[in-house]
Amino acid sequence: MPNIEAHSTLINNLFDNLIENAIKYNDSENPTVTIDYETLEQNYLFKISDNGIGIKPEFKELIFVVFKRLHTQEHYQGTGIGLSICKRIVEKYDGNIWVESEYGKGSTFFFTIPR
Repeated sequence: MPNIEAHSTLINNLFDNLIENAIKYNDSENPTVTIDYETLEQNYLFKISDNGIGIKPEFKELIFVVFKRLHTQEHYQGTGIGLSICKRIVEKYDGNIWVESEYGKGSTFFFTIPR
């Protein structure tokens, strides 16, 4: 596992939010969440993948906006701040966060943290 110099509470919050979303937004009979990382030249690249509901392409950037929800409270509980918090944490450490997703098939959230 990589050795990251960062506040443990923030990094735990980052992983908690991404993993909780992977579980929450998953209607599959066999929900799956996979966590992986790569060591790159200047960064660690983390990947959190799921087989959940996915995200439509037009919403990929909106999900990182504070209080922006794509679903009603009746469908999925939440406040709409989790991914914006993730973005702030990653950017605090000069990293980047993004998502690749196929609607109805799942998502992979990527983020980098400098080495």
